[in-house]
Amino acid sequence: MKVVRTYGDASSTNGTFYVHGIPFCETMESPKHGSVFNRCIAPGEYKLVMVVNEFSSFSPKLVKAERFKDIGIRPGENCWEAHGNILVGEICTGDNHQLVGGRTIFARLVDTIKEAYAYGDRRFTLVIEESPDFEYVENAECYASRQKGGEYGDCH
Repeated sequence: MKVVRTYGDASSTNGTFYVHGIPFCETMESPKHGSVFNRCIAPGEYKLVMVVNEFSSFSPKLVKAERFKDIGIRPGENCWEAHGNILVGEICTGDNHQLVGGRTIFARLVDTIKEAYAYGDRRFTLVIEESPDFEYVENAECYASRQKGGEYGDCH
């Protein structure tokens, strides 16, 4: 499995999630240059394990992600929910900070991992990399709005 980051700004880092080299969904993470506790993890290779979460369902977690104790892959609707996690879904057309379909896509991803596990695949890794044309855009107006407690709508 692989996440290839393609775009980032002061609010989020977006990319594509691949399973067996095939695009599976889009991703959204915390910004690349956020605070120590609210930025995306460094590119690299991470061991991925399935754990039972507080709702008694399976959830993929990354092992030994620097600075972060509990980083996982989960559904989400917007960049403010990431908190270092990798959110899955589809990016809304014209809005790089909003995801749709996250719960359905997350359920498909968990089923894919569980199916591989059932067939004996016990070693999962997630490679995170930036595409050669990764674009980081410093959106100073949006960032300033969030720092002043502005609402998400102020970022458009």
